[in-house]
Amino acid sequence: MNLEERIFTKLFMNWATVIGKKEIAEKVFHFTLEVSINFTGLIPGQHLRLLLFPNQKGKLRDRVRTYSIWRCQCDGKKSYIDIAVCAHTDGPGSKWAEITEVGSQVLISRPLGKFTLDTTKSKHLFIGDITALSHFYCFTHHLTPQQEIDGIIYGKDEKQLFTDFNGTLGFTFQKTANGTDTSLLAYYRSLKIGRDTRVYIGGDGHLCIALNNLFVKELGLPRKQLKVKPFWILGKTGLE
Repeated sequence: MNLEERIFTKLFMNWATVIGKKEIAEKVFHFTLEVSINFTGLIPGQHLRLLLFPNQKGKLRDRVRTYSIWRCQCDGKKSYIDIAVCAHTDGPGSKWAEITEVGSQVLISRPLGKFTLDTTKSKHLFIGDITALSHFYCFTHHLTPQQEIDGIIYGKDEKQLFTDFNGTLGFTFQKTANGTDTSLLAYYRSLKIGRDTRVYIGGDGHLCIALNNLFVKELGLPRKQLKVKPFWILGKTGLE
């Protein structure tokens, strides 16, 4: 066993079974995974790494993809994990989402990540693209009715949108293929963001950079008021 295989064997120790699959928007699939581990210590906003096509030969790292935990329900010694997979490219994740059927197995990591919920703030603002939508939905599940929630999700078409488990969207939709569009940046600039608001920015790496510069360098928000996580950058691989 080479070094890569040893690392991945240690990371992906949990077999999960696909017990549910549904296309919930254009090229967006909702999967429910069953794993014989109780993830009771899960922090809202953590993710899973999946080793896709575990029996396939080839470089393991090319088949690892990261997906936000939309919802996790524990029952005894088992956990049932919901994830949303966007299949808008021709990469391994999109291929897996399209061809995988109920009953298939996949290797998963334990819950990981630091792009997590801060419950100490009274207001929460979420900004991102479709790939961040399930992540933000997870956050809202763990906020109280007394905490104010607002959000902006952008995409090139409303057909890519999907609702939360209760059938609601809960966020403002901005139709654009580019999150750093001049008019959209002007919209972000006009937002009244107080010091009691935690701002979460996720999805396109270019958006994360642009909004970090806008809010911190131009508008003077404290850097610690923002939580920023690039999920992807066009043309690059290896991002979580």
